[in-house]
Amino acid sequence: KKRVYSSKYALSSICTCSKCGDIYRRIAWNNRGKHSIVWRCCTRVENGPAICDAPTVQEIELQQATVKAINLLVRSSSSTLNILMQNIEIALADDNSGELEKINTVLSEKQQQLVKLAHAKKDYTALADEIDLLRDKKQGLLVAKAETEGFKKRIKELEDFLKAANHELTEYDESMVRKYIEKIKVYEDKFTVCFKAGVDLDIER
Repeated sequence: KKRVYSSKYALSSICTCSKCGDIYRRIAWNNRGKHSIVWRCCTRVENGPAICDAPTVQEIELQQATVKAINLLVRSSSSTLNILMQNIEIALADDNSGELEKINTVLSEKQQQLVKLAHAKKDYTALADEIDLLRDKKQGLLVAKAETEGFKKRIKELEDFLKAANHELTEYDESMVRKYIEKIKVYEDKFTVCFKAGVDLDIER
């Protein structure tokens, strides 16, 4: 199920439960008089541990996991850059510009045929249906192309960051989480930090 919470915090909506797939929510917790900020699976919060027994995570632990993941990328930047280059090749292979060009050509021809039929006062229902199907297909290709272009941009951003990085992070950086991290999967013994550029790293808990 799709949930969206306030983007006031970079971790909102990107932390997901490995057990039920729901997202984690930020909670001010009072456990036996001890106040702390934790993140908890929404399904567990709403329905109890019988439905999902996902672990509760201290906010500081989540934040440290992002720092570790980013620093791991910085330390292994040469091998990471190789992975990013492979991802770019995959994205380029998925480019559908040629297919879009073909559909545009066919659409133009079909539309000219439709105009001729309309002027001749002939039935053009079947042709109009064909054109609608082609337009739907074109729209799908345009969406896919936009996603591919966005992916290539995210790869380039991370590549530029790694090339320019001359030191590791010493503290949690909210802006870097927003910019580079797509998802954090929460397990009992680890976090899997998924970067928007298609690199996933496991961070032990």
